[in-house]
Amino acid sequence: STLDTTGAILVADLDQLIIGQKKGGGVGSSTDNLTTGTSYSNAVTANTVTIGTVNAGGVATGTLNWLGGNFTAANDVALATFVTSGTSRGTLNITGGTVTVNGNITKTASTSSTGTIILAGGTLDMTSGTIGSSQFAYRSGTLSNVTGITLDANAATTGTGNTADALIV
Repeated sequence: STLDTTGAILVADLDQLIIGQKKGGGVGSSTDNLTTGTSYSNAVTANTVTIGTVNAGGVATGTLNWLGGNFTAANDVALATFVTSGTSRGTLNITGGTVTVNGNITKTASTSSTGTIILAGGTLDMTSGTIGSSQFAYRSGTLSNVTGITLDANAATTGTGNTADALIV
């Protein structure tokens, strides 16, 4: 499913934000996207953020496209969480505004999970946190207050990666 607010202003105060979740066993998939507009009036705060999570079979893909305004995660942002089986993919795409993470960006250490961060404008403020992902693509914008970055170059479709693909500048 897709929630596209490009023609509106999104203001929300959330306990949990989950984008792309596949629960239960068996085959099947879930592909979910949240896209905001470029308005500086967008304001979203969430205690926990999970982008792409699968717990038993199937495929879960989640994407947050942040185009403008302020997004604040009070704790960690979890990309591509994986519990027992299946494939998970999580993408954080920032092209405008400010995304503030008051924790860390994490990814499950598994060949079945792929986390991608794209900074193509705007600001990613890690407030002294760390980034763990498969890939970090820097196009433009500001990355601030990050204390460490760990990239595994994993592609969940193959279970392998090329270290040259982990950091793209």
